[in-house]
Amino acid sequence: MSLSQGIFDIIRNEGAISRIELHRRFKLRAATVTRISDKLLEQNLICACGKDSAELGRSPELLRINDAAFHVLGLHAVSGEIRGGIVSSGGKILKYQALPMKGKLTAKSFLSCLGKSIEKILETAKEGKIEIAGIGLAMPGELDFKTGVLTQAAVILPGLTNVPCKAYVEKLTGLPVIVDHDSAMITQAEAFWGRAKDCRNMGTFFAGHGIGGKFIIDGKLFRGARNRSGELGHIPLRRDGPLCRCGLRGCIEALASIPVIEKNYGGGTSFKNIVMHAEDGEAKALNVLKEAANYIGEAMAMIFDILDIEMLVVNGDIIRAEKIIKQDIIESVCANAHSKHPANREFLTFSSFGTEVGVLGAAAFSVKSVMKSYGIEV
Repeated sequence: MSLSQGIFDIIRNEGAISRIELHRRFKLRAATVTRISDKLLEQNLICACGKDSAELGRSPELLRINDAAFHVLGLHAVSGEIRGGIVSSGGKILKYQALPMKGKLTAKSFLSCLGKSIEKILETAKEGKIEIAGIGLAMPGELDFKTGVLTQAAVILPGLTNVPCKAYVEKLTGLPVIVDHDSAMITQAEAFWGRAKDCRNMGTFFAGHGIGGKFIIDGKLFRGARNRSGELGHIPLRRDGPLCRCGLRGCIEALASIPVIEKNYGGGTSFKNIVMHAEDGEAKALNVLKEAANYIGEAMAMIFDILDIEMLVVNGDIIRAEKIIKQDIIESVCANAHSKHPANREFLTFSSFGTEVGVLGAAAFSVKSVMKSYGIEV
């Protein structure tokens, strides 16, 4: 670890700290601490934030991480629209937009929509005199994160294959671009700025049109051998259950995804309205949601037993039903998991980011990339 990295990490962990205290912690010459901290100040990665009144004599200057050191674009392609935002290095969304994608998509038409979305938000940044340091793009489906090529889109973006997302956006903007699976990026957002930011071992459980997730183990994103870890939706819970689109029976996705909940309720009722009916106390809606919650809890119990993670964060449209299903999921996890969780520690939470989580995740990857260019790992 470099001295710059060590000093940056201490400032980040402490919230605010003086050069004198850094000198004590590192047992370095005061001049060395000053030189390194001055460099971080020059790079705009840290900033002054008042005086330390606890010290005797002249109060020394306090330093903290600059949460607005630079700004990036975060983009998330979902069914029917491209979501985008200008995001600070500290995870604050300054501007958010959602640009519709209409009609049947081809690689060409998708890239055209993506380009229009980027140009629109870059114009907003220009008007606000905000310099953009990089771009992150979250995509659903199979992709090569090294080349940024979407090899096969998920079912929510049917027909898209071999789309050169990274090359297209870099040529369009001249900015460094990072493209990855949306589940990976969403997980990074929760680990960076969300409710799992203090966990070195955590994961996300996404439940929407499909079901999936990703995990951070010992502080690093776990990809697996082929970047395909996190296919949670195809954990078979009932071998005699309904047929899943993957060809197996009784997968969690075939038992508890949003389309299945809507189908089980019947009448063409949307998930949003099912939740509203449940909030009004309707027995049918409550039963359908409780059944899905029990299945989700079973799947989560397996995850906790296999990976021994500290926390799972729930994302996706399912978070609309948090107040109704959270306790049912927790009870199902506790009933089915071999390893028991401490009663005083939260191990399951729902995302606080809502529909913006993909944008934040894409931004988080870009922030990591920009920070790395300064020689700092976050």
